Amino acid sequence: MAYASRVSGAHGMAETSSVGTFASGNLTIGSIRVPASLLNVPIVGDTIYKTGRKTGTTKGRLNATCESIIFGAPGTFNVELFCLNTATLCADGGDSGGSVYVAWRVPLAANARTVAGTLVGSYHPVNFVELPLMYYSPWEEIEAPLGLGTLFTHN
Repeated sequence: MAYASRVSGAHGMAETSSVGTFASGNLTIGSIRVPASLLNVPIVGDTIYKTGRKTGTTKGRLNATCESIIFGAPGTFNVELFCLNTATLCADGGDSGGSVYVAWRVPLAANARTVAGTLVGSYHPVNFVELPLMYYSPWEEIEAPLGLGTLFTHN
């Protein structure tokens, strides 16, 4: 979520003017997407967007939900994270903590976005045969332990 300084009292999700898929978008804010106040949980096959500090806004396909992922290299310290969602899109170091969101499934609200979670990590294949992957913590997994109850309130 980012504050839209040019819109008095408004909150939204910053999206760069160029949206990448398997490569970076640019880092110039092109629009502030309106947050939808209804839960719109993404399902496998949905288009997922991410805005990060390093690669800007990229989009891709949600591949899997609630997977356990082990981060680390053989012979080093590994950490396993539970219930992450996986999407095929470009993300890189510096994007962690960025907003992950999905377009609202209402045709008349094409500008609306619903927060889907927070970017946790990414995988870049070295063989160029596999596609890049991004892992994110779903919003429900962030919200429930904090007792937030709703996505956000719009004044």
